[in-house]
Amino acid sequence: MNICDHREIRENKFSTVFPSGLQSRKSSFTGPQEQQITMSYPIGSQPQAMQGYASSSSQWDSEVFDCCEDMGICCCGTFVPCILACKVASDYGECCCLPCLGGAILAMRTGIRERHHIPGSICNDCVCLTFCGPCTLCQMARELKERKH
Repeated sequence: MNICDHREIRENKFSTVFPSGLQSRKSSFTGPQEQQITMSYPIGSQPQAMQGYASSSSQWDSEVFDCCEDMGICCCGTFVPCILACKVASDYGECCCLPCLGGAILAMRTGIRERHHIPGSICNDCVCLTFCGPCTLCQMARELKERKH
């Protein structure tokens, strides 16, 4: 490949045009004789709207204050909640270090609700984690353990 070939490659032009509602892709190639070749490719399909998920909803398998349903999770949440938070993150499919970031536990709780179509709000999640943090973390752990089976 000589220097002329490199100059020719740099002069190749690609652009997208949208003439009067028709979407097409226009490519222009300039060769060594300054001859221009134009090709148009009409787009055959348009993006479709996504359908929402099914309207069926479920509930939490246990309430926030049902901590004693699983004594292992309860003890871990009481004495070493940071370890339980790492376990919840891992069970949720995230890096176990995620709870070290601010707001990550709130994001995980909201994600658990959305993933399993559990009704609620971010405001409610925030209140639960602020005033009943260890119990809410235990609820999240029990939920992920129950849904895994």
